[in-house]
Amino acid sequence: MTGVTETSRQSYKQIKPQLGTKQKTMLYKYRLHHPKAFNDRQIAEKLGWTINSTTPRRGELADLGLLEPAGIYFDSVTKRRTQLWRAKL
Repeated sequence: MTGVTETSRQSYKQIKPQLGTKQKTMLYKYRLHHPKAFNDRQIAEKLGWTINSTTPRRGELADLGLLEPAGIYFDSVTKRRTQLWRAKL
């Protein structure tokens, strides 16, 4: 058996995801500032978290369809191009 059927995908999307405390905190911060978008470093700074705590939670929220890409940003602190994310309403 390979792959996931379309009906399984649809069923998964209908299940309301149960979020952990850090996921809820991050999502709240994104929604509080909507439509503004943040890169991982910026949201870590706003939450007072390390980048290693932030990036996985953002990835999980994006995988659940709760955050969406919002463009590319040149971060003057890291001197790198980074992905911006915002809450998907």
